[in-house]
Amino acid sequence: MGGGRIQACLQQHEAEASEACRKKLDELGQEVKLLAVVCRWDMSRFCSDISPGAGRVVGCLKSHDIELSPECGKQLRSLEK
Repeated sequence: MGGGRIQACLQQHEAEASEACRKKLDELGQEVKLLAVVCRWDMSRFCSDISPGAGRVVGCLKSHDIELSPECGKQLRSLEK
């Protein structure tokens, strides 16, 4: 999709972002960290050969959706909302 370009652009222009935008980015960052904790086992099982960044690990987890632990699947779905 974005190949990390959107994330790089947001980081480059972080100081110019509105307070609401920075808050949302912080919330998303916290959700991604929680996903990494909750899905640690699933990530090692299905995505150990995937290098992090540009949404590759999330994409890997999505491709194994029906095989994920219930907790990981729930967290992944909440991230997509």
